[in-house]
Amino acid sequence: MARTVFIFGAGASSHSGAPLMSEFYRKVVDIQEEGSLERYQPDFDIVVRASGQLDNVYAKMDMGYHQNIEELFATFEMAKLLHRLGNLSDEDLEVLPTAMRAVIAATIEESMKYIYYRGEGLKAPVGYLSFVGMLKSLLSDFPS
Repeated sequence: MARTVFIFGAGASSHSGAPLMSEFYRKVVDIQEEGSLERYQPDFDIVVRASGQLDNVYAKMDMGYHQNIEELFATFEMAKLLHRLGNLSDEDLEVLPTAMRAVIAATIEESMKYIYYRGEGLKAPVGYLSFVGMLKSLLSDFPS
């Protein structure tokens, strides 16, 4: 069994088109407005509507959630626990954290660029392939 775990920040996927933290919320709004992900549209709608409630609550403060999707997610988790965020219903608050998870995943999937090679199929972006190649090289130096 493997004993090594690699943990990467969001920037590790930027080469493949995944948005950086500072761009993430803008990408969420763009996807929501386009309506291009019909399957996830209700999730995008509730997340954008809920963040609009924060705009009203914090009209005179800069809470930074537009620059940090993790802060927005934490705020939604707290809103669910407190049963309050602007004029959102209890039903909306209940699904909000789950919707946020779906929005994060769908935004990343929609943003990333994969390469399709005729006869070989879909391949991971080059940066990932290079990283895996480097790991294989490093691991070959260690005894089993």
